[in-house]
Amino acid sequence: MLSAATKWACAEMLLSGTTTFYDILEAPNTLPGGLDTQKDEVVSAGIRGILSFEATERSGNEIGKLGIQENLSFHERTLDDPLISAMMCIHTTLHVHKNSSPKHFL
Repeated sequence: MLSAATKWACAEMLLSGTTTFYDILEAPNTLPGGLDTQKDEVVSAGIRGILSFEATERSGNEIGKLGIQENLSFHERTLDDPLISAMMCIHTTLHVHKNSSPKHFL
C-alpha cells in the first residue's frame, strides 16, 4: 500500500508541476524500511524528495525507538543521493520521552 500511495502522490505532484517535496511518513507498521519503500518510488518518478519518519511513542516505546533509528539510518544511506534527502522528524514531546531520544535531539 505504501508503494502505491507514494507512486500516486509522485504522479499527482509531477502533473501539477511540483519537482521537490517533503513528506513525513506516519506508518509504524512499515518499520523498518518504510522510507526505503518511499525512496524507491520517488527515484523511479524522477522527483526530488526529502523524506522522514514521524518518530513517536503513541504506539509504544519500541516503535518510538524504531522510528528514530529509521530516520538516522536513512540519513546515512542517502547522504550522496542526488534526488533524496533525509530529515529527522520527532512528534511532539508529549509522545517522545526524554529517555528514548538521542541526546543530540534534546
